[in-house]
Amino acid sequence: MVKLVPSVQVDWQQVRQRTRSLQAWKLPKEPSSVAPPGVASNKDQDPVPIHLRTWTAWDYAAYWMSDLINATTWQIASSAMLVGLSTTDAIAIAALSAILNALPTVLCGFPGTDYHIPFPISIRATYGYYFSNFCVLSRALLGAVWFGVNCYYGLFIVTEIIAAIWPSYRNLPNHLPASSYMTTQQFVSYIIFVLVQFPFQLIPVHKLKKLFLIKAILMPPVSIAMVIWICVKAGNTKAIFSQPATVTGSARAWLWLSTLSSSTNAWLSSTINMSDFTRFSKTKRGPWAMAPTIPIVRTVYAILGVAMAGAGQELYGKLLWNPIECLSLWTGSGGRFLSFCAGCLWLLAQISTNISANSAPFGHDAMNLSPKWINVRRGSVICMLIGSWAMVPWLLVNTASKFLTFMNSYGSFVAAMVGVAMCDYLLVRRRKLDVPGLYDPHGRYRYIAGINIRAAVVQFFFMGICIPGVVNNINATIPVPEGFKRLFAINWFVNTLGPIVAYWALYKVWPDRKSLVSQPIYGVAVVDGADSDSQSAADHEKAGEEGDSKLGKAQVVEKSIDMHVSNTV
Repeated sequence: MVKLVPSVQVDWQQVRQRTRSLQAWKLPKEPSSVAPPGVASNKDQDPVPIHLRTWTAWDYAAYWMSDLINATTWQIASSAMLVGLSTTDAIAIAALSAILNALPTVLCGFPGTDYHIPFPISIRATYGYYFSNFCVLSRALLGAVWFGVNCYYGLFIVTEIIAAIWPSYRNLPNHLPASSYMTTQQFVSYIIFVLVQFPFQLIPVHKLKKLFLIKAILMPPVSIAMVIWICVKAGNTKAIFSQPATVTGSARAWLWLSTLSSSTNAWLSSTINMSDFTRFSKTKRGPWAMAPTIPIVRTVYAILGVAMAGAGQELYGKLLWNPIECLSLWTGSGGRFLSFCAGCLWLLAQISTNISANSAPFGHDAMNLSPKWINVRRGSVICMLIGSWAMVPWLLVNTASKFLTFMNSYGSFVAAMVGVAMCDYLLVRRRKLDVPGLYDPHGRYRYIAGINIRAAVVQFFFMGICIPGVVNNINATIPVPEGFKRLFAINWFVNTLGPIVAYWALYKVWPDRKSLVSQPIYGVAVVDGADSDSQSAADHEKAGEEGDSKLGKAQVVEKSIDMHVSNTV
């Protein structure tokens, strides 16, 4: 039987140490670490050892099914139809945007596939040892915000599950003021969601594939069954599939392109950090399974969403874009049982998406800022504290619409990162990195004060040309030249393809030969042992005194003789 949550073995001696001394919380630097002396690192930040490279093509297909099967993907066609495009337009945009996401996602995962390093480490080659933190912090901000927002929407799933057993739960007396934008019943559901989700956040990243696989197996049949049930009951859904566009001519063309661009940008935060997951790949071919999975899942779920919305219009006189809303309509005794079962699976879907898209990437990003104290697991806990509580997501959703609009628009800035990163790794470096140099603040990727000026110039230029459009998107009353509005409408094309051309041209004119290597320098070392949070630095120091044989199965598989290169450039 597959375990969904990690088993917990409590080391009470370690607990006592951590209650008495802050130093006991320090994470050990592995004997096999490729980071130079004096530079902090931990097991989660180091290249993945061979025995943990277990992800296959099926696991990457399951990962993206887990990431995409949620209420957001279900409603992807609604954004196009609600602004005036036809049903055919909406489904075509869903399919095309998924294709435009799929290839960059695979390409951005190449550093992880090739060198088994996470995104915060690999991006140092492109932006510089220190300026890469701009990309890392940008991704972390997105992760924290959307983690909290997804927790807020998760409360409605919890409500349906509980109400399926006790219908009176919907009428729980409210004791919170209107200014809180949360009722007592909603707050209880919110707390339950966060608590249920928390153990899943503690699962080590390399073991998450089991969770993703379970969701990938269970959710498609449930989703299809829900749509078949409501369509059979409605009897006619042809009307919504034949809904025409309400705009014509050039207005329709620009609306088509802008919707395509925004739909593509929505998943770029999961594209840029793909190395966080491809680093666990068993083969270099495995991650290519993402290429067909992303378009198929997004297109199928867009069609399912349209079908349910049309059936809802026939049955209840309103468009049912949200599948969770459908659960509240199953009020009979048998219907309530089905609502409970389906609700539990949608809860699993929401949790899986929140972990794969937000908390796990945030954990990698937070770890990069302080590897001596933070690993992925601790970073995920920090994400929960910031996203679920500090950011007060129920207020963000209900009162800070302009802030959320800005966060949606931030995808245009991430698009530039994707373009620069792909160009640098594939065209400039031709997939050849000095891995030890990525961990060395004085190595070949230091550039000028830790900043690759070429990447910074391209990044800020393409961010700058989108700022007027972002401002207008947040507040339409602010006058902005029409050209900037048009530019922002197609910002995915401008900010992904543009940086590729600009960065390539800039590197041709102004190359940095010191940062290039003629052959890959791996510096890979493998140590078999416990998870990085299971042993304190003190434990490792003690083990070191007793001899290498006491470190578990410590075996250096490969150490590049060129590891010193990064210190001599």
